[in-house]
Amino acid sequence: MSSLPALAFLTLAFAAPPQSDTGVAHPALRVAVDGSKNPEKIPELTAQRHFILQIAEHAQPSRSELDRRRATMHLIGLGPSDQAAFVACTSGVRDRIDALNWTDMGGFTGGSVRDEQYKQILDTTWQQVVDVLSPEGRSKLNVYVETNVKRSIVIYGGPR
Repeated sequence: MSSLPALAFLTLAFAAPPQSDTGVAHPALRVAVDGSKNPEKIPELTAQRHFILQIAEHAQPSRSELDRRRATMHLIGLGPSDQAAFVACTSGVRDRIDALNWTDMGGFTGGSVRDEQYKQILDTTWQQVVDVLSPEGRSKLNVYVETNVKRSIVIYGGPR
C-alpha cells in the first residue's frame, strides 16, 4: 500500500466530512463507515488515533486547548491523579505533530516516512496514556472511546 492512500485514509478518517458549497457532505465521496450508525465497524486503532488528535496540545497550551482538555477529562470521568498523569503524557504532543511540517511533503518517499512518524506519535502517546492511568481511569477511557469517539468518525472510501 502506498503512503498516499494511507495519508488520505488518515486525513479523511480524522477530518470533518468534506463539504460542498451547500454545507452538505461531499456527494462525490462514498461513505465507507459511519461511526454514528455503526461504531463497531470503526477500527480500534483509528479511534485511538482520533482521540489522541482530539486531545493533542502544545507544551504551552492555549486557553482553548486547556478548556478542551478540562472538558475531555470531565467527560471521561478521570479522577485527580489520572488527570495529572493524562496531562503529563499529552503535553507537547501537538508540537511534535506540528514539527513534522506537513506543508513540505518532500516527495513520495518523504510523505511515506512522515506518515509513519505521524502514526508513531499517535500510537506512542496512546500507549503512554493507557500505561499511566489507573485501572479505573483506563476503563473509563476505553468506554469514552467506544461510546463517544467512534461515533464521531466517518471513514470515506473512493468515489461513488
